[in-house]
Amino acid sequence: MCKIKENIIIAELIAKEISNNLTKEEFDILNKWKSNSKNLNLYKEILAQKDVELRNKILNSTNLDYEWKRFYHYTDKNNIKYRRRIFTSKFLKYAAVIIPLLFVSIFFVVKNNFVSQTQKNTIHRIAPGQSKATLVLSNGKSIKLSSNNKFDFKEFNGVNLLNSSKELIYVKSKGLTPTEVKYNTINIGKGGEYKLVLSDGTKVWMNSMSSLVYPISFDKNKRVVKLKGEAYFEVSKNASKPFIVKTDYYDVKVLGTSFNISSYSDDDIINTTLVTGKVEILGIKGKEKIRLTPGKQLSFNKTTSKFNLNNVNVAYYTAWKDGSFMFYEQKLEDVLKILQRWYGVEIFYKNNNIRNELFTGKLPRFKDMETILKMIEKVSNVKFVTKIGVVYVE
Repeated sequence: MCKIKENIIIAELIAKEISNNLTKEEFDILNKWKSNSKNLNLYKEILAQKDVELRNKILNSTNLDYEWKRFYHYTDKNNIKYRRRIFTSKFLKYAAVIIPLLFVSIFFVVKNNFVSQTQKNTIHRIAPGQSKATLVLSNGKSIKLSSNNKFDFKEFNGVNLLNSSKELIYVKSKGLTPTEVKYNTINIGKGGEYKLVLSDGTKVWMNSMSSLVYPISFDKNKRVVKLKGEAYFEVSKNASKPFIVKTDYYDVKVLGTSFNISSYSDDDIINTTLVTGKVEILGIKGKEKIRLTPGKQLSFNKTTSKFNLNNVNVAYYTAWKDGSFMFYEQKLEDVLKILQRWYGVEIFYKNNNIRNELFTGKLPRFKDMETILKMIEKVSNVKFVTKIGVVYVE
């Protein structure tokens, strides 16, 4: 028998037994299943809760839509007819709680499933991100970067690589003219960040789930890098050699400037926020050329291919590099997407309307996620429940 189908049938039988509705045939089927010692242990765990009144109270308050979505997430779409079976039975409230126990085959003590609503909303510790990255050298070799992995060696053409104190520094020998341009790539995964100093002295703060491709040593005519994700740049001035940041949708050209670019592939909007100096935005098709001054932000909508220029408080878009998250009337969905990248978790919503809740506030970047979620709960109409690596939004 299909494992998913068997789990659902057994869950229904246990639910019927709890409510004293088993037939003789169903009783025999359940007993046969319990003849397996592993199944029997799980059965005992499910029935270990003696406080029937408390159990029924919790069952009656179970959010069935939420339990359905959790169950749907754990089952294969080809078995949808078996999912529907249990959710149309009159023993739905019992089975909705029992099914997850059976399906994932985890021996939960029932107190973890029939707890008070206050206990149910307990948030488990999820540590913040840290300084870590992967460097890909010009020869294809990969090196893990962290504050513990210190090194100093020559990469190519006399350029030294120094990794120390959460910072990767390229030191170019004086008077060196590169005979060939070769590239390195720095990749930042979920829950990571890293600071980079390029061979021309330009400083780059890389955010989670981002990557930068850049020359080991820039040639004599131009300085060009390619960004995916988010980074903050403090560009070293050189009037004769413009600095260009390429994204998938437009290029940013500067001489000596500090600015932030957020260009994640899963975001609908790309933002370039200017802090100091001047930048020029060059559309990929060469038709657009927009100049920014400090305090301006240029947004590009991927869907409509349109640009939008606004005055902004730049602190909201650069605070991440200084250890904070800052939001102003930002959708909860966007806030949690940022936290998802930093804490390396998955997010599931009980109700899609929650996504549009607006949030304003400043949050510490290096606190456990428990602290962050509790702060959001205090000023909003949402509650969070966490499992290992997963946050459910209620």
